[in-house]
Amino acid sequence: MTELYLMPELAPLTKLLNDPETTEILVNSAQHIYFEKHGQLKRSGDVFVSAEHYLTAIDRLTESCLTFLNREKPFIETQAGEWRLTLIFSEISGRSPLLSMRRRSPIPWNLEKLCAANWCGLAEYELLTEALATKRNILVVGPTTSGKTTVLQALLHSLDANERVLIIEDTQELHLPNQASASLLTRSHINANVGAIGLTELIQKALRLRPDRLVLGEVRGPEAYALLLALSTGHEGSFGSLHARNTQEALLRLEMLVQLGAPNWSLQSIRRLISLSLDLIITVEKTPQGRRLKEIARLHSAEEMGITTEKLFYTGFT
Repeated sequence: MTELYLMPELAPLTKLLNDPETTEILVNSAQHIYFEKHGQLKRSGDVFVSAEHYLTAIDRLTESCLTFLNREKPFIETQAGEWRLTLIFSEISGRSPLLSMRRRSPIPWNLEKLCAANWCGLAEYELLTEALATKRNILVVGPTTSGKTTVLQALLHSLDANERVLIIEDTQELHLPNQASASLLTRSHINANVGAIGLTELIQKALRLRPDRLVLGEVRGPEAYALLLALSTGHEGSFGSLHARNTQEALLRLEMLVQLGAPNWSLQSIRRLISLSLDLIITVEKTPQGRRLKEIARLHSAEEMGITTEKLFYTGFT
């Protein structure tokens, strides 16, 4: 793929693309370009000359991805260098195509760097370091843009150099922690001869590749069942992320996702599987002061009314 900043059609975005402090670019229409910098969303002073100019830029982008938007394929998720691209066709968005570009951090975080950036305190840093060393299974949860991917990256790059990690994602956002590790990426349905490959299938394949740990970029569908089954059968020290605002919401959502993969299982069986598979839930949040660790909870047993948990750390932020 051609470097994005070299595409003349993307001239209104060139300044943002070349600014290393720009973490996300959002285009709602030719005249509405927004960007995130230092955790704050702002509107850009640059615009596309016309709606036709913006459509030409979209066409050029999709052409460089060897695909195109239409009614049969109204959205695209792909990677372009350090940027993760999401394109939504006007058939879905209503008026203008939508473009989202999220930059992958070029410098991987680790827990020590997060602690130094006041993401957490020394006690929480030591707790998480111990959880990694003792191979606890961890779920990182939080709302959109709260820093879940950054925390996954920090956990990955706090591991020993000789551990083999299999990272499973839709688009490649996480950096490999060492040369012994590998990434597996899903594939959308392309045509009648080239079918889709989903997260559930990749989890099953990853188990045959001798992983010391499994890392799932985001749990959001029936693959939750396959992941928890893998964790409950001995793949310790694994972790992943999930969209949720707190521990209880994460557990409720996880129950619903596991039901998608195991519709015949009783709720009590699903809760028992979750309590056997996961050890800690880390909740992160985005505050006016920046992204922070909100809570660390330990899972205990599955009871009639739900899974019991213990708060090991809580900031008190709302």
